[in-house]
Amino acid sequence: MDAVEDALDPRALEGCCLAWLHEVAGLVGGVEHIAIDGKTLRGSAGAPLGALHLVSAWATGMQVTLGQVAVDGKSNEITAIPQLLGLLDLKGALVTIDAIGCQKVIAKQIVDGGGDYVLVAKGNQERLLADIQETVGQALDGQLAAGLTRQSTTIDKGHGRIEQRHTVIVTDLTGIRDLQLWPKLTTVGMCYRERTVGDQTSTEVCYFIGSRNGAANFALFRKLALNLLKRNPREESIARKRKRAALDTAFLAETLLGANKVEEV
Repeated sequence: MDAVEDALDPRALEGCCLAWLHEVAGLVGGVEHIAIDGKTLRGSAGAPLGALHLVSAWATGMQVTLGQVAVDGKSNEITAIPQLLGLLDLKGALVTIDAIGCQKVIAKQIVDGGGDYVLVAKGNQERLLADIQETVGQALDGQLAAGLTRQSTTIDKGHGRIEQRHTVIVTDLTGIRDLQLWPKLTTVGMCYRERTVGDQTSTEVCYFIGSRNGAANFALFRKLALNLLKRNPREESIARKRKRAALDTAFLAETLLGANKVEEV
């Protein structure tokens, strides 16, 4: 059996699996949000050929892996991401990738495939990051037109932890010097997260770019939330479930993860 498994071409197998998903469940076409992420397979570090690092595409709404590509390590994700995107139907999808995927060619591939992107910007795009930080700073200082900025704050509490997220989205891109080099770029922003567990507090700041405008992004989040509420088995109206989720953290956890996974929150 091992010999047969070793003889299989991973790319051919991947293609067959994706075709099967498309035929029996319609999960590949029309996926709203695809998250691209790289992880080292647990327990593979001691393997003779070294740890197995996979770059995967995850359909967040369906909670299904759409595809994956094996790479030698974290540094090779930049070459694996285009290969993985090439396996997917991106029409209408919003693709999110961390900083290693913040590349102009990757943004172009997503847009050419009919999708949109949200890419995290860090030191690998130093000039872009500086421009985003300056733009967000102007928004926070009230220097930009109100209609071109949007802010929201959420606070989650439960199981001894408090997590606060503050998001700023800006569609005034006059300060982005390389605007024309990023296909269909319409939005930049920042997400600040503060997490407290017991007496320990940690903070994180994330800057990003996107090819959908702020209203479209918020509409997507609202739609994802609505789908989660619809999937909750309680026999209540959506309006009542929405109110309950806002007031009851246990029900919110049940809605986000499913009733059988609440203990993992």
